[in-house]
Amino acid sequence: MQWGKWLDKALFCMNITQSQAFLETILAQGPGGYALVDRDLRFAAVNDQLAEINGLSAAEHLGRLVSEVLGPELWASRKPLFERVLAGEEITDLRLPGRWNAPEQKNGRVLVSYYPVWAEGEIIGVGVMVRDVSEQARAEAALAVREQEYRLVFDANPQPMWVYDSETLRFLDVNDAAIRVYGYPRAEFLSMTIAEIRLPEDVAAMRNAVQTPRAGVWRDGPWRHLRRDGTALWVEVAANSLVFHGRPARLILAVDVTERQAIEQEKLETTRRQQAFLHDVLASVTEGKLQLCSDPDQLPEPLDTISGTLPLTPNAGLHTLRRQAEDFAASAGHDDLRQYDLMTAASEAGMNAIVHAGGGTASVSVSEGGTVQVRVEDHGTGITMENLPRATLARGFSTKATLGHGLKMMLETADRLFLLTGPAGTTLVLEQDRIAPTPAWL
Repeated sequence: MQWGKWLDKALFCMNITQSQAFLETILAQGPGGYALVDRDLRFAAVNDQLAEINGLSAAEHLGRLVSEVLGPELWASRKPLFERVLAGEEITDLRLPGRWNAPEQKNGRVLVSYYPVWAEGEIIGVGVMVRDVSEQARAEAALAVREQEYRLVFDANPQPMWVYDSETLRFLDVNDAAIRVYGYPRAEFLSMTIAEIRLPEDVAAMRNAVQTPRAGVWRDGPWRHLRRDGTALWVEVAANSLVFHGRPARLILAVDVTERQAIEQEKLETTRRQQAFLHDVLASVTEGKLQLCSDPDQLPEPLDTISGTLPLTPNAGLHTLRRQAEDFAASAGHDDLRQYDLMTAASEAGMNAIVHAGGGTASVSVSEGGTVQVRVEDHGTGITMENLPRATLARGFSTKATLGHGLKMMLETADRLFLLTGPAGTTLVLEQDRIAPTPAWL
């Protein structure tokens, strides 16, 4: 039932005392501002909430014309509304500017409803209900500003940007740069999920990445993406979580790094070719004793019986490594000279880890056939590609980033040397058989 008719019926069922008390209760305790205006457009009743909005006391309203209280500017917009209500129309939920005297409330907004008040079949006045929605209006205005700023940054950005739903992975918004770079029309983009711009073999990794909880802005990649024409591009992304039209979402900015990836891939291929060439050359000039490895899988596995892992530091470990190498060689049946050679090679390997990397770890193992293996690992800066030939073949060559004359000594005293080196560190594996192998040239 409409408010005006409900009020009329309620008052009709009451005596004068009851109706007066009822109106006073509504005016005093209601959740908003209330007023009764007679047919002459004078205030007949008003509560404190509405009085505050109008900037006068409730008593100052009584008997005064609405036009006097509101002022000429506001009255010009409200007068037609009162005329329509006095003609029998109900007008509800109009958002209008309010009238406040306080400077901080200057731009206030109110939600106003007007109802005809009936008595004995005639309209005797207008019932006014007013609710202050200034805070809501300010929040909506601030949201509109943020939306405008978002659109400016998003739409005008020269890099591809999009928003996707964190749960369904569906695109929610894309900018013009994304349409240009990826080649999908906007409508098609918004019918897709982010899995559809990935290569099939990359989708599982992508799903794992988006399911990882993140906070703030983060960067990720490089990732391979697919254009509409089927060509691939490499991108790095910056991402941030947000709520987009009520949905949990992520904002993505994608930077095309395809050219950089191609250059890095070419550098990698060049390095691999250089390593393969060096592998062959060093194996040849050392008669197969030196094996340059490019991957941990190319290193030999530890042998049957292995010692515990031995820490190597500037103050400890080296003496124990020498003793273990000699003891294992003796137990495997190596003669005294070969025991000494293996101990010397192990000592050089351990010393270089300490001197050039600050330390490392070592272990010694032996096979049933009498082969002894010494493995030394460190996390130093490794040997650079340009220094490898001299570091392995030139006695006395040394820089802070190389092992120096130790490698040459190891090649002279061990049967085989496997070397894996790079920016993450160096692993040396020395092997000595019970009987010295016959030189390839014999």
